[in-house]
Amino acid sequence: ATLGTLGSAAARFCAESLGANRARTREAAAEALGRIGTSAAPHAGALAELLADSDWQVPTAAANALKRIGIAAVPYCADMLSRCGPVSRPAVAEALSRLGGPEAADAAAQLFAHEDASVRKHAVKVVGAVGLEAVGHQAAVSSLRADEDKEVRKAAREARFKLGFRPDHEALMGGGDPLPETVSRAVAAAAAGQGARDAERPDQRRRCPSRSRSSRRPKRRSRGTSKSRSNSRHRGSQSSRHAERIEKRSHQYSTRRD
Repeated sequence: ATLGTLGSAAARFCAESLGANRARTREAAAEALGRIGTSAAPHAGALAELLADSDWQVPTAAANALKRIGIAAVPYCADMLSRCGPVSRPAVAEALSRLGGPEAADAAAQLFAHEDASVRKHAVKVVGAVGLEAVGHQAAVSSLRADEDKEVRKAAREARFKLGFRPDHEALMGGGDPLPETVSRAVAAAAAGQGARDAERPDQRRRCPSRSRSSRRPKRRSRGTSKSRSNSRHRGSQSSRHAERIEKRSHQYSTRRD
């Protein structure tokens, strides 16, 4: 990784180590090219090959390096996605998604017609991950809802939601499989009825009257006031008992005199 701090002049020597036998050497070479950054763009193709490496740390280092290289790495990642093995496709698609932007979406959309369903699925996932910057591919993504593969249909419906479409009831309920005709009609009717009710319903949000902060605060009793009240109650009870004793003694005295 020390070579990465020497600038673009060291990129060629780092690229020579991308094909080393030791996994740690390949990982270090990828990290060095990542530190070089955009000046290592001529070696983006060799880095993209490492996305399918058998050692899990090497694809991670390669993806980080490609992210630092930037847009120049998009075509190489898309090409790798079209021909890598099924095990490596999630890592390649993730690297392409991290590059982001309309360029990544355009490159992934070119794979919508790929013969391998797994490639089509990951390609549409990349477009969905790019988000609103890929709105130009809404129609192409929508067409994949009729794909022959269940996973592709499911990925297309999820991508449509990320591109700004409202979620499909069929996607939520069918999980990629077409719903029975009777269920589909019932869901469509319920959605249409809910939309009509939402349009006719006025805004019924309750608005609480504004109150001052002082009125919202609970009233607190001071300790002195509470103590004085308890003392006054205590004195009152003492005086009443004293009056009862005096009255009782007076009655006894008058009885003795009689």
